[in-house]
Amino acid sequence: MRLRASWMKLSIFHKLVIALLVVVAPLYGAGYLMNQLGEARLKEELSNSLQTRTDFFMNSLEAEFDHLLTLMQEYIIDKDLQHIAYLSRTMTLFEFTEVIRRIESKLAQLKGSSVYAESVSAHILTLGRTLSSERSISFRLEDDFEAVRPLAEGNGSGAFF
Repeated sequence: MRLRASWMKLSIFHKLVIALLVVVAPLYGAGYLMNQLGEARLKEELSNSLQTRTDFFMNSLEAEFDHLLTLMQEYIIDKDLQHIAYLSRTMTLFEFTEVIRRIESKLAQLKGSSVYAESVSAHILTLGRTLSSERSISFRLEDDFEAVRPLAEGNGSGAFF
């Protein structure tokens, strides 16, 4: 009874404010809850999308890496590379130049076959020289060969990519 009496004493403005709060508060709460649920769903969708894209790019990169390894293995047993590595001292200057050109062309093809290959080099250990897709033959082994020297020494081949 006392509550009813105090309700009657409130002005019309206060009654409208209270009625508005009674109506708006549940709507605000429902909107807030929907916003939180939407945010959680969006985070989950973004996470799934990023994971899918990451998986795709990883698979693509692994496939490209396998492709490059296969091509490099084919080039290791390439006839021109074997000739230059083992028979270069018996070649004429013309033969030597022609073999170098063919090898440089093959290196350029290898570089062009992949969007990830910035440059391709063949280190000819028996000559102590490097052929590259970026520049002509160098008169020494390039510095980047030092990083893979332990692998090359165990390889037993006259050339190393």
